Amino acid sequence: MGLASRATDTAVGYCVSGDFMAAVSDHASLCYVATPSGQAGLTFSKGGGITTGFGVQGSAGPLFSNAHDLQRFSGPFGYATVSGRDPLELASATGEIGESPCGVILAVSPTVGFGPALPGASVSVGLVNTTVYPAFSW
Repeated sequence: MGLASRATDTAVGYCVSGDFMAAVSDHASLCYVATPSGQAGLTFSKGGGITTGFGVQGSAGPLFSNAHDLQRFSGPFGYATVSGRDPLELASATGEIGESPCGVILAVSPTVGFGPALPGASVSVGLVNTTVYPAFSW
């Protein structure tokens, strides 16, 4: 992932997420991220908000962000998740946006998920706080 990050000048990674939804949402995600500056590590986001969905779902997929170093992922972020599902499948996209001293940081993760939830589309919005666990620089 480090080579892809440097070649595209974009932070790239892979995330697994979980959501509990019942008018309010409880959201958590764990991501492995490589940045164009040569850093890699884990991020853990936890928070909640409001939702139109009902159920429990897990999801996994790639992460793309304009953050150039790992510390830009740290702190509070607004998030939005849009999900669409039939009884057997789930496709979703999660976005987080926040402001760092260097400007607005945006992270997007298109995912495929699983879990018991009502069919149809749902939208969740809220706040998460993200903690960064640096692994190494390359």
